[in-house]
Formats: sequence, C-alpha cells, structure tokens
Amino acid sequence: MNRLGKRIKEYELEDWILFIYGLLGTMPLLGIGNQTFFPYLTLLVIVYNLLDRMILNKGEIQLSNVSIPLCIIALFEVISDILCLVGPVTPLWKNGVVTKIVWSIGYLMVFVFYSEEGYRNKVRAYIQGVYIGAVFQMFWAWGQYFLFKATGLSLNRVVFERLFESMGREMLEEYGRDGLGLSGLYHHPSNMAVLLSFGYIVSNSPILKGLFVIIGVICGSRTALVGVAICVLFDLGRYFFSENKPLILNRMMFGVSGVAFLVFAILLATTKVGEGLVNKISGLMELYGNLMQQDTADTALSHVYYWRSIPDIMKRIPISRILLGFGGGCSGYAISEVMHVMYVGSKWIVECEYIDTLWSYGLIGVLLRYGWYLVIVIKGVHLDKKLLQFFLAIGVMGTTYNTNYPWALMLVYSIFILISNDDGLLQNKEVA
Repeated sequence: MNRLGKRIKEYELEDWILFIYGLLGTMPLLGIGNQTFFPYLTLLVIVYNLLDRMILNKGEIQLSNVSIPLCIIALFEVISDILCLVGPVTPLWKNGVVTKIVWSIGYLMVFVFYSEEGYRNKVRAYIQGVYIGAVFQMFWAWGQYFLFKATGLSLNRVVFERLFESMGREMLEEYGRDGLGLSGLYHHPSNMAVLLSFGYIVSNSPILKGLFVIIGVICGSRTALVGVAICVLFDLGRYFFSENKPLILNRMMFGVSGVAFLVFAILLATTKVGEGLVNKISGLMELYGNLMQQDTADTALSHVYYWRSIPDIMKRIPISRILLGFGGGCSGYAISEVMHVMYVGSKWIVECEYIDTLWSYGLIGVLLRYGWYLVIVIKGVHLDKKLLQFFLAIGVMGTTYNTNYPWALMLVYSIFILISNDDGLLQNKEVA
C-alpha cells in the first residue's frame, strides 16, 4: 500500500481520471438518479482521449494489432444485437438493446485508446482504482456486519435511505435467510464476489488477505465463498508444491492463516456464522450435485435449471439462434419465451455467466469471448502466476452467477493491454 500511495502522488490528470473510473465503477450504489457513475465516467474517458489526441496534441487514433481480437468480438456481439432488433422477438425484449450497443462501442473505444503503443501502461491507474475500491468495499462490508450485530440496522439503508434518501434503485435482497447480506456498495452480496477475489489476489498484506477471506465466507453469497476458496486453494497449492518455498511466501501464508483463523474463531464463538457457513457449503454441494443428476426435486435451484435446460432449448430454436443467440441482455428469452418458465412476460438476464453469454451471443459468442480469455491466460501466465489465479476464480464463479460487470470487463481489458506490453500485473509492487 505504501508503494501504491507513492505512485498515486505521481498521478497526472489522465491517471486520476482512470483511477476514479476504476474506483467508482466498483460502487453501483453511488450514482446520479437511477444511473451508476460508470457510464458517465466512460464518456469522460472517451471525451478526454478525443480532445487530447485529436485536438490538443493533433495526433490520430490508431487501431493496433493488440485491439484487433476484441474488435472482432465486439463486432460479432453488435451484429447479434442488431439481429435481435430486426428479428421476430417481441418489443419487450428489444427494449434497451440500442443502449447496449452504444455502451459496447464505448467500452471498445476505451480499449482501443489504451491499446496503442505508448499508452498501455496508463491502464495501471484504472487497475489501482479497482483495487482501492475492493479494499474500501471490504471494510464497508465489515462496517455492515458490526453495525447489524450491534443494533440490527443496515448500514446501507441508514446511509442511502435515511441520510441521503438516494436509493431510487432499491435495496435488493439485502436480507437473507442467514441475516444481513454483506453486500458492500452493491445491491446483493453475490455482486461483490469478483471484487473480493481480486482484492485478495492483489493484496500484499496478510492482514488484508485474511479480512478479504472472512468477508467472502460470511457475506452470504455462495459465489463469493467459491471465489475466495479458489484463491486460497491456489495459494496453498503454490506453497505446498513449491520446491523452494520462499521466505516471503512462508510469511504470507502464515499471516493469512493466522488472521483468518483468529477472526473466524471469534465470529464462531460469538455469532451464528458457523451455521450460516454450513448452510452455504451444503447449498453449494447440492447445487453442483444436482447438475450431475437426472432430476431434482428442489425447484428453488433455478441455477441448476439454467444448465439442465440447454439441450431442450436447443431442440426448440433455429440453428441461427444456437450460433448467434438472442442479443445482449436477452438471455432470459430462452427460458421465458422458449420454455415458458420463470419470469414469463418480463425481460431479465440469466444469473449465470456462461448461460447468459450462450443465450445472448450463441455458441460463436461463447467460443470467441472465452477463447480470448484463454489466450490472455496463456500469454500472461509466464509474466504473473496470479493471473491464472484470477481467471480461475472468475471462471469457476461464472458457473453460479454473473461476473462480467462493466467494471470487470474493463479490468480484463486492462489486464490484456498490460500483458500485450509484456508487463506483469498482479504481483507488480506498483499495484498494491
């Protein structure tokens, strides 16, 4: 954190813009009206680059080889969105598709700007902003926990509803069966899962790592629990299978284990965290177990149905939809309108990353996007082993919930830009 503080002090205007872009982008409860800050900040980044390169510096924007793979993916997704607009789907499902196209192009423009030679290292400021956002939200979640245990009040409701009266976007599913869901500045604990895993991976402090792990365990989200478990298991694997265990790794593992054990022991002794954890673990085992069975009697496990319904849906839709999907934000169409179950008459998105991508952009979209992710890992793993840890975590979490939030997409784009510049990411001491 000291190195990061020194790096932030050296920021120029563009660095500050990207830092705030990453920081506020991870906090969807903050915004203007019913809109988060992220779209506005995206516009700010685009306008700044257009002014800086085409007017002030009289330069030009070039399409580098680095940006071509994502341009192909984005072009395909836009084509799929356009087919949704001109296709036979009802007007309900076409609503918002144009907006989706506009923002997809906007995110692509940001990627193209910073994939140019000489600009690639700038994205580190965005990554640092995301990391500071992760640390802040982790401590905010701890604040939620202690306030709820002491007074029974929700920190988010106290701050946003009572003080600022700004929760027009509603506080969704904050309370679960196990008490208050620790959601940070999100509507739901599962939305924070990717951020918790990223914060754990990037942190150099054993104390911070331990605190990230505990929040991932007690927040009330199976997805977050899976994410931090993958991260910890990865580090344990590196530790036990390393022939020459570095002293720093020994200290790190000892510190993380000590902090996590101490805090978790206190929580077990003073609260019902243990009971909630057992419920989450048993729920995960049941979820993955039901995926392997022929039938399931628990209709509440809708995520199981998302996976199990794939063959039936493919039998009922044309080959064009199998290959191209129904368009961005329309993954629920395959469930509601084709199978006539779950939220019929409403537009919604399937809460599973891979199924959402499959029914939004088809098999081609799945192969293009996740094939590109695989290329990122293969190209970057020799620069930074923690890159594999990050993509492994979000890859597994994607089986239970959505992970490609706009800020997370920009994070992946930033990682690819740094790798293309032969620059390590997560273990670089400038990040955390």
